[in-house]
Amino acid sequence: MLKENVKKLYKDVKEIDNGGIITTQSVEMVQAVLDVPNIANFVESVITDGTVALVDENDTIQAEILGEMEVANGERDIQLANDKVIGKKKARITTNVKATTQLLNDSIDFAENAVAVINKRVARALANVIVNGNEKFEGQCLSDVESTLTEEELTVDSLRNLMIEMKEEYLSNACFILAEGEFKKLSKVKKANGEYEIKFNPHMGLYEIHGLPIFVMKELNCKALLVNLYQAYKLVVSPNVDLRSFEQDAFLALSGVDGLINSIYVDGGIKNKAAIKKLA
Repeated sequence: MLKENVKKLYKDVKEIDNGGIITTQSVEMVQAVLDVPNIANFVESVITDGTVALVDENDTIQAEILGEMEVANGERDIQLANDKVIGKKKARITTNVKATTQLLNDSIDFAENAVAVINKRVARALANVIVNGNEKFEGQCLSDVESTLTEEELTVDSLRNLMIEMKEEYLSNACFILAEGEFKKLSKVKKANGEYEIKFNPHMGLYEIHGLPIFVMKELNCKALLVNLYQAYKLVVSPNVDLRSFEQDAFLALSGVDGLINSIYVDGGIKNKAAIKKLA
């Protein structure tokens, strides 16, 4: 019952029978996860069950100015590298919610609430994979890049130094990514006039420093990242989702419990290292 109610929330849900294995397909369902406001919402994303080739950008290569009949230097062509093909092996991100059958019967909006909770959980896990990676995720993560700077302690000046290292074309839409512990330390630092260095921007719904927004992660594999998310990373998400209810579980059914399990399948890669600066 719960699964059917969830399916009604989306207009494009299809169920495909692959030799007895039922796969649910819905671009709208996947897009709802990507629309949750966090890091995953700002990277370039492609919803496809296939693969995507990344253009290997090299900022050291410049366009040539040539006269008539002159031949361009072929070595300066943009390269498509085999190791930049993403989407071959997608990792599964899954979570579930459960409730008593009585609550489901008494609630008119449980399906909507359950989907909202699931989407937020999956989006948080997805953001962590994009930033920190995971042993079960074979794609690249943002913190895979080599360190730009190394400092013993994260300071306000450290973040300024990262900005100086980034080209202006990427800096205009960049953000900082900080671990929660480091963020809390910096949030107490004040300027000479008594104002806090980090301020909350109510229009963005994010804290900011040096005029750039801050995304706070529970953990981070380095001291800080400065990233233009859209220019730096491409995410591939399958339109096929694993949507199940607890109805098949006899024990839970007899216990008066129902629920929903949802999984999405993702891969990703760095498309431009110049749009990422890392403080180790």
